[in-house]
Amino acid sequence: MRLRLVRILLLQLFLFGCGFAVTVNAEEFNQFKLDMMLAKRGDPVAQFYIAGNYEEGRGVGKDLRKAFEWYKTAANKRHSGAQFKLGEFYENGWGVKADKEKALFWYKKAEQNGSRLAKDYLNKIEAGKQVQENARAKKELERKRRLANEKAKKEKQRHLMAARAKREKQIQQAKARENARHKKALTAKPPARVALPVSSKNKKLSVQEKTAARAKYMQILLNNKWHNKTVAADLLPSELNNCLKSSDRELVCFSREQQAVIGHSQLTFTSKSVINNFKYNGDFRVRYYFNVLNMRNISAPDEVQDPLGLRVEKGWQEPEQHMQCNISNRKKLKCVHKGKNFYFQP
Repeated sequence: MRLRLVRILLLQLFLFGCGFAVTVNAEEFNQFKLDMMLAKRGDPVAQFYIAGNYEEGRGVGKDLRKAFEWYKTAANKRHSGAQFKLGEFYENGWGVKADKEKALFWYKKAEQNGSRLAKDYLNKIEAGKQVQENARAKKELERKRRLANEKAKKEKQRHLMAARAKREKQIQQAKARENARHKKALTAKPPARVALPVSSKNKKLSVQEKTAARAKYMQILLNNKWHNKTVAADLLPSELNNCLKSSDRELVCFSREQQAVIGHSQLTFTSKSVINNFKYNGDFRVRYYFNVLNMRNISAPDEVQDPLGLRVEKGWQEPEQHMQCNISNRKKLKCVHKGKNFYFQP
């Protein structure tokens, strides 16, 4: 009798554990499906993410052969990261028969498309073949590097000074416009300050009207290319991001490769954002991750901290970050992240 009770207890614990595992992996699997939608539409960045999921077993069973095929698809579309990974797969025989010549071919392709990893790797190979390099060549190389660093430092400082001067001018112009609007509002007649009748503001909307309002704001957001003056908006539909509807209440955006300077590091990165929780008053939420592909030290430091939370840390940066936005005005969009306001227009 006791043996039977023990078996029943063990069976219940096993079934509970299986259910917990399914819950834990469900979010990764749903994310994998969203990535697959973009990948099948031909987006090389999404294809690169899908290959990484198959390689590491995120949201799907680990399958090096499928990882190889997706890396190859993205590599044929000139994605430098996928080209470098394809070289690794051929070199190590992961998911495909090892082939040193093909590995070298893809490493060179990645280097031609700007991959710093591929360039460094090929430099190491070349250094191994040139073990007899003499002291004079080393000294000359160091001299050229020193001159290049000095030139880059001066150029960076020049760009920083120009950018800061431009930002200061924009701030002054914005303050002047705000003061002018404030002065105009103070001198305007009371009826001109009323945007909507009191009855309209206090009107109680039906469920159908709220649903229609949410759909309208979501479509306005998706149909425009948002920017902050002359800079494309991060994380929102813009020239920088490829966005699509993942459901009737959610948008998913993937960015192309970008660069930023934080402290003494120049970062190459992409971002992924999920936009949902739309409200009938125009409020919505943005959840996002950054994926740092490459980091390079520089001699001239810039901003110490990124306003959206990008860190000097390679790979996907967790936990996810978020900000609240409002699009109730068709010509203006406001987002708030950690108490800081961001404004965008179409």
